[in-house]
Amino acid sequence: MLIHNTIPELSSSAAALGFFDGLHPGHEAVIRSACESEHTGVVLSIGSRERMASRLLIDDDRDMLLESMGADMLIAPPFEDIREMAGEEFFHSVLMDKLHARKVVCGYNFRFGRGAACGAEELSAMCAEAGVECVVIPQVTFGGEAVSARRLRSLLDEGSVAEYASVLGRRYSYRLEVVTGQKLGRKLGFPTINQNLPEYLHLPRYGVYASVVRTPDGIVRPAVTNIGVRPTVGSPIPLSETWIMDYDADLYGQWLRVELVDFIRPEQRFDSLDALKYAIRHNAGQAAEMTRGITTTTLP
Repeated sequence: MLIHNTIPELSSSAAALGFFDGLHPGHEAVIRSACESEHTGVVLSIGSRERMASRLLIDDDRDMLLESMGADMLIAPPFEDIREMAGEEFFHSVLMDKLHARKVVCGYNFRFGRGAACGAEELSAMCAEAGVECVVIPQVTFGGEAVSARRLRSLLDEGSVAEYASVLGRRYSYRLEVVTGQKLGRKLGFPTINQNLPEYLHLPRYGVYASVVRTPDGIVRPAVTNIGVRPTVGSPIPLSETWIMDYDADLYGQWLRVELVDFIRPEQRFDSLDALKYAIRHNAGQAAEMTRGITTTTLP
């Protein structure tokens, strides 16, 4: 899949329009509809600075998922390049003159143009006038509620990662490099892997989670993960710190996937390292029960 940060000129395309944060089932329906065309399947991702800074997927996972959905190209121009375009200007200068779109697909609540003045109804009318096929994907629901990035962020804010996985169809996860930490966990008898979380990633509620990790041997192992700033020992930035149960190997420099399964407790400060050690052991027992029977991750 090709990735562009500027809008290229194509001979013909089928364009999926939206921000596609999280790539939930509604997003997938839009993308697959566009990419089933014989034209170049383009995902045109349009998001404000605020939305770009609070994404639900790391970039590598986003790209992998888009490719699996059939996308030939991702175009993600800076929002400043198009934010002042009126709806008609966006349609003609971007979709027609640049992408030469022959099919356009969006969700029922898609908005575009200066001040988000236009929506799916206006887009359909413009497409009809230009002789372009337009498909509007209806609302996708789960449990009687719309599936949306806003709903998913709200679940993360609550620490409800199990419900998040049910709504999305895959767990909250990240595949990141293991970096050197303070090695305090090893001194306590719980050697952990530390991973620096991208600043743009929307983090779940700070706390301790039951998790699973795919280790370099391909085995998915139970683990317990702390997301936050480790108030007992301190960290200037949020980190992911994971103890993989019954496994000890030199993993520095490895790229490992951590998937959060369920919330155990909020992050808290302990009066002593002995109290922290006791809590880790207790939380590990809880995590082992929560992850029992899980042998696969929801992303590679």
